[in-house]
Amino acid sequence: MKLLHVGGLLATLVLAGCDTINERYLCISTGESSAGVHEKVAVALATVAGQLHMTEMTSRSTAPNTIAFYTLAPKGPAPNGFFLVELGARAFGDEIAVDLHAPFGPAPQAFSAADELLAPALVKSFGANLRLGTCAAGGNRR
Repeated sequence: MKLLHVGGLLATLVLAGCDTINERYLCISTGESSAGVHEKVAVALATVAGQLHMTEMTSRSTAPNTIAFYTLAPKGPAPNGFFLVELGARAFGDEIAVDLHAPFGPAPQAFSAADELLAPALVKSFGANLRLGTCAAGGNRR
């Protein structure tokens, strides 16, 4: 009976781990002047994407006001080798939403690597104008 309870607990933990959605939301406040800001965001994302060998897909993005959009095709065995990692930025008024996504399950290595590189790259360009979390306009929601 005790073994059954332990088995149930382990199954619950494994299944809960598979429900984790990997996402990171960052918001950049551009203030009243956005001159050059879009270019700085595009360069920062290109730097991160280049280090991870992501594919530039901006022209194929269906999200409005896309500044940059990159994807990394799945590689490797299951569970995290089947899902696309996405990195993008979009303008919403005086804010820019930056998103990093990978679907449910354990974080793919590419997601973790991009997550480690993204904030430092943006802090370098935007400092105090960068914050973790969704933009006020809800621009990070897809």
